[in-house]
Amino acid sequence: HTDKNISSSTPHVYQFGLQPEQEAKQVAERAYLDGHRVAAVLFIKTEQSERMLKAFTEHWEQLGGIILASEQFDLKPKDGSKPDYTGSVKRLLHIGQSEKRKAELQLLVREKLYFFPRRRADIDFVFIAGGDREARQLKPLLNFYRASRLPVYATSRVFVGKGNPREDIDLDGIMFGDMPWMLVGSGRIKDLRQNVQGNWSRAHSPWDRLYALGMDSYSIIPHLDRINASDYSRYQGVTSGLSITRDGHIQRQLTWAIFKRGVPRLLDRFYKHTGQFETGNGSKKTGDAGSGS
Repeated sequence: HTDKNISSSTPHVYQFGLQPEQEAKQVAERAYLDGHRVAAVLFIKTEQSERMLKAFTEHWEQLGGIILASEQFDLKPKDGSKPDYTGSVKRLLHIGQSEKRKAELQLLVREKLYFFPRRRADIDFVFIAGGDREARQLKPLLNFYRASRLPVYATSRVFVGKGNPREDIDLDGIMFGDMPWMLVGSGRIKDLRQNVQGNWSRAHSPWDRLYALGMDSYSIIPHLDRINASDYSRYQGVTSGLSITRDGHIQRQLTWAIFKRGVPRLLDRFYKHTGQFETGNGSKKTGDAGSGS
């Protein structure tokens, strides 16, 4: 995708990529369709994370949603200290205010009180605009500060591409959008992996998304005129269902999953596949989760 304007009178110019902004907008759409209206955001002090935040904010507000709170944390603080994940989560959930009330009450009654901090109750969900490393720190902290039932959304950056229940158990409860190529391990996609990728060493890694992008970039070419002729036409690729906007941008409709027991489970029930990451009741053995076959 280019930032430069391309004249609409120029025919047959299409832009297709893995923009984080597209994914952030779909987080907004998914959360809105799930019935949420008030958001809180945790984001990293990086250019990409800030781009995601901007796209999410603009689209969320266009849909009619409200962002009530946002917290930024720096992965490399200037003073050389470690990232303040705990402080960011406490500020986002207003835990400090709860602790202050406890201290004031304890001073008043002059007795030591048995106390559980109380989080704010005026937000519907949290959007984590970060990667897997940050999410592994943030989600347990949200759980610890009594927000375990608060829905948490993220982009594909929270999933490295291979099931790893031991490490990803800390991501349990996070919903994220990704491409079928990363989430479905049977049927047509399984056959494509075996026939096209073979024993490629980068399979089931973040590089896999670029592999899938290359496949769809080639295979969609014969269908461009058909898709461009109608707002309702789609091409079902391995990156997602693809459509074309009037300015020539190819849009991806992501597949949604949720981490359960450290493994992504599909939320979109029109996928009936089982295999690498199944849609069933979670009965699959943990040791098979990342086998890819």
